[in-house]
Amino acid sequence: MSWHCPAIDHGIAVFPDQKIRPCCQTSAEYSKPLSAIIDPHRFSDLKSQNRPEACRKCWEQEDRNEKSYRHQYLSLSQEPGSGIQFLDFRHTNHCNLKCRYCGPHFSNQWAKELGYQPILKKSKISDYIDLLLTDDLRDIYWCGGEPLIIKDHFEMLVRLVTSGKSKNISLRYNTNLTVLEYKDIDIIDLWKHFKKVRIMTSVDCVGEVANYIRSGCSWEVIEKNIKKLCEISQLNTHISLIFTPTVSMLNLWFLPELFQYAKIRKIKINLNILHGPDYLSLDAIPVKLQSLAREKIEMIRSDIPEYVYRSMNDMLIRDDNEYLFLHAIRHILLLDKIRNEKLWDFLPYKDIAIDLTLKNYEYE
Repeated sequence: MSWHCPAIDHGIAVFPDQKIRPCCQTSAEYSKPLSAIIDPHRFSDLKSQNRPEACRKCWEQEDRNEKSYRHQYLSLSQEPGSGIQFLDFRHTNHCNLKCRYCGPHFSNQWAKELGYQPILKKSKISDYIDLLLTDDLRDIYWCGGEPLIIKDHFEMLVRLVTSGKSKNISLRYNTNLTVLEYKDIDIIDLWKHFKKVRIMTSVDCVGEVANYIRSGCSWEVIEKNIKKLCEISQLNTHISLIFTPTVSMLNLWFLPELFQYAKIRKIKINLNILHGPDYLSLDAIPVKLQSLAREKIEMIRSDIPEYVYRSMNDMLIRDDNEYLFLHAIRHILLLDKIRNEKLWDFLPYKDIAIDLTLKNYEYE
């Protein structure tokens, strides 16, 4: 049996390295050049395989009885349209933050801090705009970088609204929610013209510590924008706000407070579990802190899917992860020093870090 996914024929995800894939879940090794956009059979080789290696993320999720990206595209597909139906734009690393578990590939601010050249990466999608904005288009997923500061994003939305195509198109976002305007354009005025708008905002925790995990943000500004979007979504029911925290060893300790904050405001939370870099994942939590980590997970158990609950707990079983934890300590303290931040002060690591790095057991 061949692998059937609408994204193979009708999807394009654009990345900053001048490459495309059917979707963001497809393995990077499968990438095709940006110029392949003009080829209607650009990904057809995937259909000849029962379980394409490039699509491993989806079929492994389905083996675990979890909902995959393929399931999502199957529900969205509008057959028999022959044009592009799904677009995923993460075509630039232009961003205004330096999130702790990100890096220069997806944040030019990270690249600037590290002295990388070229600092700003971008695939020139304007050369293919007429091929991308087809009459069959139904779903656009905007990532980044940070989509709400990207010129291409606003120009494309204006074009879709002006052409009248917007009424048939749903928008999805991954955004840090630090801005809602671009020059003189208010994004909410544009969103009102689309069929559906789903804003997935990367809020990892509430309060001051949020400023240190996603370096460069202001919790005060984000909270102001959260309030504004909550009010807007009540008046425009096709616009919804969802918290999508990245669960790592940096913010697990603060998730119960985040869930309480969201519950009061009737905001849904979908957890995104970090797997890389491994030294900031739940795998890096040392044995002496694993019981505390499980307590935090238990506090939100009733608010998360069972498979997410199991997945997080399954990552808290390692007893050979000292090297990961020590790497994490160096990473946290170095960035605190470089950026004049104090994330370390909020994390429950001090005593264990001293025990592992300063005590000399050789002479006991």
